[in-house]
Amino acid sequence: MSAVPLSVLLALVCLTACLAKPSPPSSLALAGALAGSPGGRLAFFPDGAAAGGVLAARAKRTSGAIPITECTFVYTEEGDFYLDYEGDPAKVCGAMFLAPLNMRIQLRLTLDVACSTGGIVSVTDGWDYQNQYLPMSADHPKPDSARHTTLCGVEHTQVFEASQNAAQVSYVLPQGGRFAVSVRFVRNASPCSVIVDSTEVVTLRNFGKRRNCTVTTIYPSVVRVLQLQVGVNEKHPNMEPETGTIHKCEKRGMEDFVQITGLGMATELAGPVTVFGSVCGLDTNAGRPMSILCGALSVRLVSSGRYDNAVTVYMKRMESEEEMLGADFFCDADL
Repeated sequence: MSAVPLSVLLALVCLTACLAKPSPPSSLALAGALAGSPGGRLAFFPDGAAAGGVLAARAKRTSGAIPITECTFVYTEEGDFYLDYEGDPAKVCGAMFLAPLNMRIQLRLTLDVACSTGGIVSVTDGWDYQNQYLPMSADHPKPDSARHTTLCGVEHTQVFEASQNAAQVSYVLPQGGRFAVSVRFVRNASPCSVIVDSTEVVTLRNFGKRRNCTVTTIYPSVVRVLQLQVGVNEKHPNMEPETGTIHKCEKRGMEDFVQITGLGMATELAGPVTVFGSVCGLDTNAGRPMSILCGALSVRLVSSGRYDNAVTVYMKRMESEEEMLGADFFCDADL
């Protein structure tokens, strides 16, 4: 591995500090937030806010309604939430919700936000990271235009259901606007793309369909492909002998493969995706661990529909500065 650039070393220091304490987004006027964002959506994680800080604090369900008192927070259990944030009313803030991997999130949002005051609330199917949707657009059943809804109004109620285990409510509320949201988890019979925030062993399957599935984290992580059955057997019941792990599958013209990709840690606009390689084949004891320093990291199962594909991956968040300094790979980031 080549030497880690100074810019990445500086990011390591920031990430290590942020792991212990949330880092709220920078202040942005409503007009600026909307004008600079694709599709007119609220720009979340603005000015390169470190993702590690955002997920460091998580709220769990308590008795009664739960106040949203922080500008940026992640909630990992069901509950009824109401806004009780008294910070800068011109700041773009957000409540991010995360369910178990086999669940979808259902939101019932009630607004008291006068459109004439410039207040606005938005709901995202997934999370909005550095002006990129997670799960990313290429791996989601909905087009970008259908994943984001912007609302205002007095005594207005609307129900939303996310496609996966992650959803987000962002808001700018000048002059006393308020909202409440009821969050419920709904069983997902065939989860495809998911977001994780801790150490997980995840199996992605296409169930013989033409679709992409992903597991994504917004932590620097250690990733290992544990078992692999991708691009073999053509839905035939008789198992072939193991091929072992085949590398650079898409460059060999194969349509089915597992790809590891990452996004930089501090891009103000939607940045390029770094590809760390691809594998396919049949291997019950697949790859070695890879430590990767990125703002967002995804393992993608790309499927043509010709095969019953499955891949099991282990993802572990890197906790210490020593782990990050010793990373095998890193995303290019203009910090």
